[in-house]
Amino acid sequence: AINGMNAQIASASIQQNAVADDVAQNINRIHSSTLESAAGSREVASSSEELAELADRLTGKVAFFKVA
Repeated sequence: AINGMNAQIASASIQQNAVADDVAQNINRIHSSTLESAAGSREVASSSEELAELADRLTGKVAFFKVA
């Protein structure tokens, strides 16, 4: 009976270790995805600022051609 319980405990321990490894891998993937998303967000913000500057410049150039 004790040997059977020990075998069950050992089996459960192995399974828990495998699950813990899977969780750790998934957390690492989430972390990497988060870093990539943050980098993408910074690029979008930078591009948005550039686009706003271009829009302002274009507005100024178009204003030159407006008839009062």
